[in-house]
Amino acid sequence: MPVRTPIRDFELANPLYKNAVVAFFTVASGVKTSTLANLYSGPSAVAQLPNPQKLNSQGQFKQAVYIQDQVIGSVTGISVPGHDTAIHSPSPIFRVEQSTGEFQYSYDGGLTYSDSGDSIFFNRGNWATGSAYRRNDMVAVSGTTYICLVAHMSGVFATDLAADKWQPFGIQEDNLLIPAFRFGIVADGTDQTTELIAALASGENIVLPRGIIGIDGDAAITFPYAQQGQKLIGAGTTDVANYPARGTVLKRLTGTGPMLTVATYTEGIEIAGFCFDQNGLGGEAIKTGMHSSYLHDLVVHNQAVTYGVLGTGMNLSTAERIRFTGTCYGGWKFDDTAGVGYGALNSEFNKIVMGQATAALSAYGLSIEKSTTLTFNDYLIQGGKGVSLSNGIECITFNQMRAELDGQFELLVADGTVGGIVRLSLNDARVTQTGTSAGAKAFLDLKTVRGFKMNGFRAADEVSAAGRPYVKMDGLTGASFRDITLTNSSGNAHKFLSCSGTRSDQTVMENADVTSGTVTCDMKTSGLDYRNTNIPITFNAASQLTMVRQSSGTVDTTNNSNGIILEGQIGPVTDASFSASRVGFAGVVSAMPTKIASTAALPLTHLSTDPTGNEYTITGVAAITSITAATSIPGRFVTLHFEDILTFTDGNNLILAGNFVTSAGDTITLSCNEAGKWEEKSRSAN
Repeated sequence: MPVRTPIRDFELANPLYKNAVVAFFTVASGVKTSTLANLYSGPSAVAQLPNPQKLNSQGQFKQAVYIQDQVIGSVTGISVPGHDTAIHSPSPIFRVEQSTGEFQYSYDGGLTYSDSGDSIFFNRGNWATGSAYRRNDMVAVSGTTYICLVAHMSGVFATDLAADKWQPFGIQEDNLLIPAFRFGIVADGTDQTTELIAALASGENIVLPRGIIGIDGDAAITFPYAQQGQKLIGAGTTDVANYPARGTVLKRLTGTGPMLTVATYTEGIEIAGFCFDQNGLGGEAIKTGMHSSYLHDLVVHNQAVTYGVLGTGMNLSTAERIRFTGTCYGGWKFDDTAGVGYGALNSEFNKIVMGQATAALSAYGLSIEKSTTLTFNDYLIQGGKGVSLSNGIECITFNQMRAELDGQFELLVADGTVGGIVRLSLNDARVTQTGTSAGAKAFLDLKTVRGFKMNGFRAADEVSAAGRPYVKMDGLTGASFRDITLTNSSGNAHKFLSCSGTRSDQTVMENADVTSGTVTCDMKTSGLDYRNTNIPITFNAASQLTMVRQSSGTVDTTNNSNGIILEGQIGPVTDASFSASRVGFAGVVSAMPTKIASTAALPLTHLSTDPTGNEYTITGVAAITSITAATSIPGRFVTLHFEDILTFTDGNNLILAGNFVTSAGDTITLSCNEAGKWEEKSRSAN
């Protein structure tokens, strides 16, 4: 029988409709027809009521009027103009029966209800085998809520889930995290390699349980290139050595291949929330060429023979909160093993902790080759080798690096001899040298680097062996060292900057302070700008063109050629070669060269080759008839001091007020004109 529901419009009194007549017409395509509709006295009545209906003196139906089709009422005979009502449709009332969760409906205004055959989100508690479940029943399994998709008698939950009888509740299908047990993965320490391969091959986002999941390292467990945007998420990291069951642990049982491989160019991968127990065996924990992907909250433990993570062809990705613990061969390596031309590009790494045991460490905590535009933030080294850069590096930045070293290994080694290193920055670094080892390895060993920048460096040295260089420089170009604080409590003398090998050019040292102990700088540089520091400085051969400003440390100019300018120098100066020009509160003091023996063609040079002096002492009795053209620089002024009797002869390129026969203590002042001739300005016969 068709469903009938009452017309509600005229059930309540309304004086405007007093004694009005309402005719009800059928509706077709939303439009009133000319056919009068059937009206009934009840939801199941057979007898029809009159149509039109006359309302009573209160403007309401004289009895309930039911319809089973859509109708429009036409109202006439009232104090307002006649008009049509809106469409009236038979409509049910719905409810959920609380005791069963059954979805019910009523077409008689709620007098009676009928079951729809469906229940709405009825909580059945924990799932149980051998139970009759209806569509939309809800159950709990291992902390996840599932909703029933089809009515069935339960058997094995994993089987029913695989048969699409259940679905996790409240998550969009594309973002589902599928429990690993759906693929038969259990965390009981046994080999789950086959099951994990199948899980990743499915393309689903997998969530791993707590406990130990055994892995064969030679089985090539791979995120396939075709599966973009896939996730592998664990239940959290843990202390692998002591409490493995508290988190998710992938344990290498056999094999020396990568435990997990992300194929080159695979995008949108997320790997997070578990530990790799390498079990003292070789093979990477992760080998990745991922793009636009995310590694986070991972632990690599007891790595041997190879690096823990190998990035090869990695691009536009982020890694953070990753720790290397236990006895590790090496930490993270970037190189071009994949043959795509780079190790890593345009990627960021945050809060990486190298906590390996130093005694067994053979490789570096971080090794980078053929990589560009990488940023490392909050990088912590707790013992062992630090960072190695080589073979084609550009634009690498370390922010807030922290290191606890013992002298056996370097914090950072950068060698650009092959492939070059360009733009390497170390910002706000802190190094502590502790322990019982008195090793003499440099904190930083830099070779053939262009554009090295150190901004903010703090070093506390307690045990280093005597003569240890904190920074070794070999062939750097455009390096700068700013905001340096050094504390040397080892009892031994050390060098902050120690230059050897190829000379370094265009170097800046600024705002450096030694708070305790003895620390010096031993430079081999050209174009050094050394300012605002209390660190004493010496030079190796081939150093030249140096400026020292407002330094309170001692300066020894030996081996520095082509002049050195001391501006506002406070500390003592050793200038045996008379190469320094000083600018201070008392004005300018020009350079005083070594003594020159008189000769017919007098070379006014400094240290044999450099024409930079203004004051010269002339020894010997040989007559002087000219000054060499090479040292006759227009605009140059010199004063010659004579210690012996000789003749300074007018002629050639000497324009004098007659010959000058000198005696000890006499002087003559000359200036070089634009033609390269020397004009006498004054003479003093003492």
